[in-house]
Amino acid sequence: MYALTRRGRNETSNSPGKCSMPDFCGLTNTYIGSHDAFAFRLTKPINEELLREFDFKMYPYGAENVFIWLFQNKMGFQTVNPCKEVHIYHMHCVKAGWTYTGKKKRIDRVRNQTGRAPFSLLT
Repeated sequence: MYALTRRGRNETSNSPGKCSMPDFCGLTNTYIGSHDAFAFRLTKPINEELLREFDFKMYPYGAENVFIWLFQNKMGFQTVNPCKEVHIYHMHCVKAGWTYTGKKKRIDRVRNQTGRAPFSLLT
């Protein structure tokens, strides 16, 4: 499974809704466990019992780490993060959609399911 960390981007002054976003996968960045895009291929359907473990919201802090943990520990996937070669951007330039108002407890720590995918090369 690919679990990609976002790159930063500085919008030009001519861009609508211009904004700057932090780069979590730059040349000098240290891996912090943040992931914003996933790609995987299932070879068989996920059984109902395991599917219930995926029934959680993806916006609390650490949710992506639970997702990775389930793939690694329950489904036997190897996880790579080639974010230095495959660039993705997660932009929040427009204030729209939901606002997370819950307590900032990390769901991965509450569930004791912290999956990791440090920076790596495409493999």
